Amino acid sequence: MPGRRSRRLGRRAKSGRRAEAQHQCGTPRSPPTVWSRSDFANLFADFRSTPYPLGTFALRSGSAYHGSESYFARYFSYAVLPTDVSDVELDELLREMESASIDEACERWRRAITPEAATRLIEKLRRREGVLPTTIAKILSRSIVRSGDRLPQEQGVFSTAAQGAILVSALLERIPAGEERERCAHQIIEEAVPLPFAAECLSWLRASRRHDSQRAVLSEETERALGSTLASRIANEARTAWLVEKYGKAGLRLLSVWREYGTAGEVREYLTRKFTENPTFVPRFLWAFTGNAWGMESGLPGRAHFERDAYDGVLRLVEPEVIASHLLALYDDRLDPSQYYFGSEVPSDLVVANQFLHIKNAVAQEQHGSVDDPFTDG
Repeated sequence: MPGRRSRRLGRRAKSGRRAEAQHQCGTPRSPPTVWSRSDFANLFADFRSTPYPLGTFALRSGSAYHGSESYFARYFSYAVLPTDVSDVELDELLREMESASIDEACERWRRAITPEAATRLIEKLRRREGVLPTTIAKILSRSIVRSGDRLPQEQGVFSTAAQGAILVSALLERIPAGEERERCAHQIIEEAVPLPFAAECLSWLRASRRHDSQRAVLSEETERALGSTLASRIANEARTAWLVEKYGKAGLRLLSVWREYGTAGEVREYLTRKFTENPTFVPRFLWAFTGNAWGMESGLPGRAHFERDAYDGVLRLVEPEVIASHLLALYDDRLDPSQYYFGSEVPSDLVVANQFLHIKNAVAQEQHGSVDDPFTDG
């Protein structure tokens, strides 16, 4: 057929011209390979089957590797999500902060650490924490603690706020040991907000000594001075606020820091006064010592029982007789401390009151030589 013949001749002519051009250049070239989306997916699957996790390369080197999982998906997206932070943006942020005053740097950081991007931003900075220069480490650590209220406090061991505190401790290590590092540490504890985040930072500044006293970030004298500074801040806020109501379980941590580094007996006096002013604070205080529990049948979360370790935590802060007297005044004849387990129809505050008194009685029996099980139903 004429049409088919003409097309075949045309292909031969193109092939001849291509061969002639390759001969003239001396370097034959094959036609370019066109990769489909499935080809890229297969390549990515091959990368994932390597013996080393791709994300670890960025952690080891302190720089970004675009072969890592966190970068690969971005190449198939039409936009960068609000929860993501590009390396270009992060580099620009650090350059701007390095040349700015502390107030300007803090303002620039506060604009960058949005609720959507906070977790990713802290994660990327943690990858670079070992290579950041001293000038950036100083100004970045202070900027982070001044905006500690922007760091999410998710459920779990290492929330974004906890990761931020670890980052601050790592940045402090980038500052030469001595007067300069100690001065920056004092500024961190003085400026950190909110108070629970300041306590988190203090905990991680002290963590290096617990692991290896020879490699402690700060001297023991400096750690005690920082604890005293934070205890003073907690005492000042406690004058106008009920810490457990304002901060929940984190309020108990503040009370513990205050007890350890503040004036002896100050925390007991504070709690005794607060309970006298408002006895309804007592059951809320007890509940703060408990965690969450999940029903085996429903799978829904609820309050865990008040147990012996929680009772011991109360004793470290206030006398049990103070708690017991207010519970008796609140609930009187509705109390039944001989019981430990109660049904869902019993109000939760009454449950925790009974469980506290049940354990208190059991401890008293133990001290008098009794071996009765304090957690029986009878």
